[in-house]
Amino acid sequence: MDQRIAYYGVFERKSVKWWKKLFYWILEIAQVNTLILYTLAHSEDQTHKKSLKSFKQSLLRHLTSADAEDMPENDVEKRKPGRQPTAGPLERKTGAKHLVAHRPRDRNCVYCSTPQKRVRTHFYCTGCTNNSHLHPTDCFVKYHTE
Repeated sequence: MDQRIAYYGVFERKSVKWWKKLFYWILEIAQVNTLILYTLAHSEDQTHKKSLKSFKQSLLRHLTSADAEDMPENDVEKRKPGRQPTAGPLERKTGAKHLVAHRPRDRNCVYCSTPQKRVRTHFYCTGCTNNSHLHPTDCFVKYHTE
């Protein structure tokens, strides 16, 4: 088993995070053990004899094809780029108690922050269920009215 694992040199990769090496080692051992069980179950049939590389490829093909068949084709919701409100339009525009509050930890403003330009703020809305972080001047008013 050690000889089969050593072929690919997975454990010679340098990594700062020790758990990555441990994860890949456990994954490799699980694949080798699965190949051993597969060959024992099909020992009388010589057509099922596979190398570790071909077994890994067929295992990968089998695992990825099962998910691709179950996935609906047109059920993917496309997200629009840019400034998207995180709360529903009815919730944030109702007359609920939308008040500005302060938090010591800052987060991205949900109105004016984009993936390209991150704008941080300490203020959030207490009336929204997700506690949307907003600037207390323009962003707060525009977020709850537009």
